[in-house]
Amino acid sequence: MKPKNSGSGRRIVCLVLVAVMLLGLISSALIIMVNAASSSEIKKELNGLRSQQAELKKEREALQAKIKENQSKTQTLVEKKSDIDQQISMTQASIDNLNEQVQQYSLLIANKQADLEASQAEEQRLNTQYKTRIRSMEETRDATFAGAFLAPDSVSVGAAPSALEYTPYKS
Repeated sequence: MKPKNSGSGRRIVCLVLVAVMLLGLISSALIIMVNAASSSEIKKELNGLRSQQAELKKEREALQAKIKENQSKTQTLVEKKSDIDQQISMTQASIDNLNEQVQQYSLLIANKQADLEASQAEEQRLNTQYKTRIRSMEETRDATFAGAFLAPDSVSVGAAPSALEYTPYKS
């Protein structure tokens, strides 16, 4: 026969775990939004988070070994519950760490996207400047070409350039 308190106790534990998970996600999101950093700082943060993840993995493995050891012995229900609670806590810490890593990568991607957009704008500006210079050169060439035919003292047989020498730029 089950005691009446086990159902309500589980509900309370579940609600507390859900609240802890939500607080972890919300706090990490707020921290990331407030602390937008440079790429190098983000990479340093990622390296730190990776090392934390490795430590959490080691602790989780040690806990798994402890759980296995305790399972071979006869345990009370309280000991099993404690082990499971520790396992849930370690899993939550691992999830929080991975969420922080994802957020750091998102910031890194956003920084690179901004760099890409700036480079594309510079490329467009230089391309427009190039086209303007070419157009100006063509107009100057057209004026000197027409002047050669219209000026009476410069007209001579064979003075006209061949079609191969003059190829106008078409935009």
